[in-house]
Amino acid sequence: MRVFVSSGLIALAVLSSGCVTKTVHVDGNNTTAPFDGTAANPFPTIQQGLDDAANTFGAKVKVRAGSYTEQLQMARNNALIGDGGVFLLVNGSNPGILVRGNNTISGIHIIPASATLVTGPAIRWAWDGLGNPDVETTLTISKCELRGVGRGLEFTTPGTLSFASTALLHLRLTADGNWFRNLLGDSINVNLRGPTQGSVALHLDVRNNISDGGGLGQALLLAADERRQGSVQSPSTLIDGNVINNLFIAGTNGILLTAASRSVISPRIIGNTIAAQAASGITSSVEGGSFGPGGGLISPVLERNIIANTGNGGYVEFTERTDAALSRNLFFNNDRGHYIDTNGNNSVGILNTAGLNTLPNATNNVVADPLFVRGSAPILGSLVSNIGGPGEFFLTQTPPTVSTAVNGGGVTAVEAGVSTLTTRTDLAVDVGQADIGFHFTPP
Repeated sequence: MRVFVSSGLIALAVLSSGCVTKTVHVDGNNTTAPFDGTAANPFPTIQQGLDDAANTFGAKVKVRAGSYTEQLQMARNNALIGDGGVFLLVNGSNPGILVRGNNTISGIHIIPASATLVTGPAIRWAWDGLGNPDVETTLTISKCELRGVGRGLEFTTPGTLSFASTALLHLRLTADGNWFRNLLGDSINVNLRGPTQGSVALHLDVRNNISDGGGLGQALLLAADERRQGSVQSPSTLIDGNVINNLFIAGTNGILLTAASRSVISPRIIGNTIAAQAASGITSSVEGGSFGPGGGLISPVLERNIIANTGNGGYVEFTERTDAALSRNLFFNNDRGHYIDTNGNNSVGILNTAGLNTLPNATNNVVADPLFVRGSAPILGSLVSNIGGPGEFFLTQTPPTVSTAVNGGGVTAVEAGVSTLTTRTDLAVDVGQADIGFHFTPP
């Protein structure tokens, strides 16, 4: 079996071995030369720090607290780390940060510089097709706030990319513990348009994020479109991986999955709360794409999710060749149905537990009020109690009105990986059987 090792992990190994130790310092309050990027003489702008780090594999740019009005470009194989209260103020249609691959961004607030409309994304991953088939090209975004811009995180590949016909390049996108809010478009937008020759696989690790969309865009959009004509090697574009323990609220759709041509999208969607969407909780569709009839496939695994209070459906299949497995999900108050198959089999939607569990690959799903209750939502490591939205999705745990989601996961909290997290307003961690849905991180 061939093992693919993340280049990000390789970078960490190199750093820990002492071979590469370069840290470049930035402090916007430092206005007196010399500027050499040392702790004693930090650069005054983030871009100066990134430029200095650009030629050192694994270099880290550490930014001290403050506000920086810049539009940034990062070289490959570097990290940008905010050292508490770092605000990147952006303008216009360009991305706040443009990255190429093997990058880490952590602890940065990306917000508009003024009241003028900002249409550009906070972060754009403009992968250029460079990569090693034996090593993943990675992007990690963690503990960032992306607010009031066009999109949060955007990853689009040009359809003209071409590799050796037998090449399979692996990409990894990690988004962990971020807060997306009040965006003009999607929180995370992936459009993997595929190469004209060769293949690309994108592996997701999207977890512990809050997307409060303000009614605009999707929390997570995954689109894949094969671009090879007449190839016997299929698929050329694959999106898989994990979407775990996220809170997706107040958008158009929580998750939108679109496969074209012979592409495959097969994420594991586990332990999320997807609620108050104007359209649907999760929507899947396979389209014809660039080259003829659609032969693609969408096959998500849905476990222990709460999908509630949507304007259309809980899980919606718009076309054939969608094959979801549903287990121990809680559905409630989805206007047209908790499950909708628009191919005609169940076009009006399933509205009851019995109907849900008669579907292929569907077991132990329930229809019940999750009994959401307001609490103080831990955001980016702190308690913020005066916000609308995220504070509404704790679970009622006081008898006699205990949420059906409490202890409903069918596995222990330890097995589910939530034994240090909570769904409770008193922030006590989950014990015993895991609760269904999103778990907050106690402070």
